[in-house]
Amino acid sequence: MYFTLTTASYGQEVWVYDASAEEEADVNPKVIDINTGASDSTPYGYFAHDGKVYFNADDGTNGQELWVLDTTQDIDETNPEMIYN
Repeated sequence: MYFTLTTASYGQEVWVYDASAEEEADVNPKVIDINTGASDSTPYGYFAHDGKVYFNADDGTNGQELWVLDTTQDIDETNPEMIYN
């Protein structure tokens, strides 16, 4: 499950939760920090299609752009890609 959450450490960012994880430590949500540090990436508009999640987010440099995450990868290896700039 992918969702937006705001924290003091990361700001407003994309988070992922894997309820199917075998290890309890892996069940905890993990941040995908697009606008690194406490700055917000303000992600919105999540859309899942063909094993990928698409959304808009701001990396702090390019403004709001379209991003994609490959949901077939392990959560710890998931890296967002900007697909339009």
